[in-house]
Amino acid sequence: MFKLILASLAAAGTLISAPSTASDYPAKPVSLIAGFAAGGPTDVMARAFAQQLSAELGVPIVVENRPGADSLLASQAVKNAKPDGYTIYLASSAHAINPNLFKDAKFKVRDDFTPISMIGEVPNVIAIPTSLPAKTLQEFIEYAKARDGQLNYATTASITYLQTALMLKSAGLNLQRIPYKGAAPAAVALMSGDVQLMMSGIGPMVSQVQSGKIRALAVTSAKRSALLPDLPTTTEAGLPGFTSTVWYALLAPANVPADIVKRLNESTRAALQNPELISKLTAQGVELRGSSPEELSQFLAAEEAKWMETVDELGARQQ
Repeated sequence: MFKLILASLAAAGTLISAPSTASDYPAKPVSLIAGFAAGGPTDVMARAFAQQLSAELGVPIVVENRPGADSLLASQAVKNAKPDGYTIYLASSAHAINPNLFKDAKFKVRDDFTPISMIGEVPNVIAIPTSLPAKTLQEFIEYAKARDGQLNYATTASITYLQTALMLKSAGLNLQRIPYKGAAPAAVALMSGDVQLMMSGIGPMVSQVQSGKIRALAVTSAKRSALLPDLPTTTEAGLPGFTSTVWYALLAPANVPADIVKRLNESTRAALQNPELISKLTAQGVELRGSSPEELSQFLAAEEAKWMETVDELGARQQ
């Protein structure tokens, strides 16, 4: 009888101390990892999105900035986190680029993560200093071809490096790359004429374009942006077939339970319909769009293949 009582108590203790099930999710704050520093475009998006997701889930969403190595550190941290839905990741295009660009990335784009939902994308602006005589993209291409290898272009991360390299290849141009640690110092270099070309997200560029500090030549999305409606697309500007945006998606560590994924997906897609969030992020140039986990998985597969091919074509793989 005594052994039976002990066994019953042990069983009860096991039930009491067992971790919460997926049906209890979420029962505590959720960490949203952002791969870039506070104050930047990714951080602004993360905090605006976290506020609305918190309202949907009913628990605080705590933004954790893990900057470093073009978001490599953030991807690695999320990969190694517990797959319980309490660590989620606002991944950007760099997530699909870095394992193809860096041999020591230490993660795989899809295998090490659970797709939750697409968040949105941001078009880039192709800009030059106002001191150059070129007024259109075609005029700049002609100007640069006449000065083969003499002009410089700014990059700030792996995504801007590869996207600009693709644009230059499409246009048949040879410019020298000058890397910068962020968009702000790169923009200063562009305004001063230290570099003659820069491709960057439209949000931070709008005020500089409108104030006449830099000259925008084209927007790299398939359609014009409401932020600069008079700015032609690359196709309209004479570079057909070239489009380039920075996307954002919500991921989690691999093997998160399916019902938690479902809850996160439904809450994310509801948050993306919030008028306040739409207004706030549209002002930053973000075009919000949710997706199913399956759609995001297919998208990531296509992105992984695209950037693998691009890195190989450019010979850009780094140690």
